[in-house]
Amino acid sequence: MVCFLMTICLSLGLVTYIFAITAGTSLDQQKIELASASSFQIFDNQNNGINISDISGKNAYVIFDELKPHTIDAFVSVEDKRFFNHKGIDYIRILGAIKNNILNPDKKQGGSTITQQVIKNTQLSSEKTISRKLKEIKLARQLEKQYSKQQILEMYLNSIYFGNGCYGIENASRYYFDKSSSDLSIAESALLASTINAPSVYDPVSNQEKTNQRKDLILSLMLKNNKISQTEFQESSQEIIKIEKANKSYKNQYYKGVIAEACKILKVTENQLRHKDVKLYTYYNPEIQAKLEELIVSQNYTADNQAKLGSIVLDNQTKAVVAFASNGSLDLLNTYRQPGSLIKPILVYAPAFESGKYSPSSFVLDEQTCFGAYCPENASQKYHGMVTVKDAIAKSLNIPAVKVFEDVGISQSKNFASSLGIKFDNQDNNLALSLGGFTKGTTLKQLCDAYMCFANNGQFCQSCFIEKIVDNNDQIKYQRQIFTRQAVKESVAFLINDCLAEVSKTGTAKRMNSLGFSVCAKTGTVGTKSGNTDAYNVVYTPEHTVCCWIGSNTISAPLATNISGATYPTIFNMSVLQSIYKNKTVSTFSQPQSVVKVGLNEQALKEYSLEKDDSSSVFALFDSRFIPKETQRTKVDIEISINNFENSKPIICFDAKRDVTYQIFRQNNSSTELITEIKFVEDQVCFTDDSAQSGEIYEYFVVAKHKSIEKESNRIKLLCN
Repeated sequence: MVCFLMTICLSLGLVTYIFAITAGTSLDQQKIELASASSFQIFDNQNNGINISDISGKNAYVIFDELKPHTIDAFVSVEDKRFFNHKGIDYIRILGAIKNNILNPDKKQGGSTITQQVIKNTQLSSEKTISRKLKEIKLARQLEKQYSKQQILEMYLNSIYFGNGCYGIENASRYYFDKSSSDLSIAESALLASTINAPSVYDPVSNQEKTNQRKDLILSLMLKNNKISQTEFQESSQEIIKIEKANKSYKNQYYKGVIAEACKILKVTENQLRHKDVKLYTYYNPEIQAKLEELIVSQNYTADNQAKLGSIVLDNQTKAVVAFASNGSLDLLNTYRQPGSLIKPILVYAPAFESGKYSPSSFVLDEQTCFGAYCPENASQKYHGMVTVKDAIAKSLNIPAVKVFEDVGISQSKNFASSLGIKFDNQDNNLALSLGGFTKGTTLKQLCDAYMCFANNGQFCQSCFIEKIVDNNDQIKYQRQIFTRQAVKESVAFLINDCLAEVSKTGTAKRMNSLGFSVCAKTGTVGTKSGNTDAYNVVYTPEHTVCCWIGSNTISAPLATNISGATYPTIFNMSVLQSIYKNKTVSTFSQPQSVVKVGLNEQALKEYSLEKDDSSSVFALFDSRFIPKETQRTKVDIEISINNFENSKPIICFDAKRDVTYQIFRQNNSSTELITEIKFVEDQVCFTDDSAQSGEIYEYFVVAKHKSIEKESNRIKLLCN
């Protein structure tokens, strides 16, 4: 009896609690009626509205009766298979979700019906609380009482987000397939149904493989639920779906960036954003955007129509994306590609300058080198001997980059690049990283943000799309605050800028030299045995950072042979800069006090020494923290000693320096032969001549080579035991 009374009391208490929480909660009829219309607005940097229909196509509404039964079945099968039987709440599904969440806590499931999703998207916030869930349940039941199942499905299909700026099934169908939703095939219906679970993940354009996998899952559910026959299942599974989206909207990349950022700021889903009565004020520059679109549409910069091109323009002062366009095959905000040599200044040379081990005038030996089992090559397969770091950057030489990266240290370099927004996989722990050999890759925007840091004197700030968000009463809900951090020393940033200015004058981006004003640039090319797959150019001034990527869809279908970072991406960015600065004066980077100019004596330069000499005609820039001593000659004088222990071979010993190459010679009678060559060693070297023959008299000597200087050691004769 006591238990019974307690149960009654608990039940009454629960009912009272639910009643109190949901009291006053009722359907907002206006929001329901406007379920298919977008409430939010987007504005450019001059506060002019951007027409959303320009991006995703004409806003269209489809009547339930116009859709084929298999289209309805595709969505119902995956989203709410008992939709036509429940009254807004599927208690069986809720219990199933609870069970699965207990058994698999890492894979959370929800129990929301289509009716609840309409309520969630149009009536309530996205907060995950018990009170909000109770209100959702109450409103779902009210919705079922006031509208038919067909009307609710119609609201749902006309309001949900399908990715790529497409709200509603009719817009999505026209965007992806260039046809009305009333003409969708079974496979096309399943493909659209697959996108709505996570539009940025299941994107038919940028992630076809993953989207097709989910499409096949939906087809199997339709078969299991007896919505299609076995024959229809097989035919639909094998149907090749062609996405017709290419070249329809070049604003789409920008729009996707705005939506993703707005959802993050407002803590809502893409579907809920549509019904937020807010205004999104962006940094969108119509003139620069129009120029990007004009250049991409011309198809003069891809060498063939199969290549994909994407471009981002950042304003360095506002740290914002002012234009972002592509010919549409990839989501460049979330697509990771190998960065190639574009990563070198970020991951190799800036950390090297920061460490103090290297300056732009430091010498590195460019020659064929294996680092254990790793044997990289220069792209040209030509080697230049001793080169300065500045020359290595200008020519984008691979061997010097790997040597510097190894010397500075993988961990230290990765930590430095991470501070500039570059992300690494757990497996990214090898020397190939220095040449862009990432496990996963980087995004174009990550690279662009990192270079903007150099343009901003080492101050890093992730670029964004939205300046502010206001509600329908013009009350500010969000105002962007620009927070920067000194990720790179100002001196290091200037030294990088000076090196990259040389790239645009005499290096791989020397086409930029025809612009008539100074810019900093870097190119990058990713290739396989089949051909190049990615080509980049990043160019920046104190005012703007411009990034261009041209890539292939697959390794098996590489780019045209004449597409590399030095060709079409560079030419594209030149056209962008010519447009931006046609009526503007381009400023230059000011040398900070932390960078000093040191005079170099020509002979001293050859010998790797620095001397103050008023008559010197050669100058080099140095970080004031790491100015070399007035004289630091690399001495190449060498003296050897030889041990000839009883019953052992001759052992030749000498002290070695890392930048010097040593050749050990042996003379027997009138014959002189080179028996070994030793490089990159900084310690005492002891070499055993295992080929020496007992009873023979040998004379040994060592030749030390340092750039143009050669010095021969003392000679020692001995009788081999």
